[in-house]
Amino acid sequence: MLTEEQRKTVEESMWVVDAVMHRLSIRDEDTKQELLYWLSWSIEKYDPKREVLWTTFAYTCVYRRALNIMRKKENPCLSYDGFFSIADTEDLYEKSDEKMDTRRAFAMLSKEEK
Repeated sequence: MLTEEQRKTVEESMWVVDAVMHRLSIRDEDTKQELLYWLSWSIEKYDPKREVLWTTFAYTCVYRRALNIMRKKENPCLSYDGFFSIADTEDLYEKSDEKMDTRRAFAMLSKEEK
């Protein structure tokens, strides 16, 4: 549940969703609703102590979600949501060190499955 301050911030930042939709040429109303939900989700995860502007954080969260939605619609196999299970990602974090990037870690996990 959002506080009154968070709710006000989300309402003032709704332009972020419109900007992302314009950049990616998205005109679907259902996608807009999901991105608005994602905007409200991102305010709960936002930490001002990290010294990142709220608008930058919000834009990045909404933009990445929009790309994931587009991937699902074009080819469901490319979406990040269904490609790896939660157990796979837990194995991934156990087997990778902090310096290893995600792409290399996923490749390592995929090789072990073969």
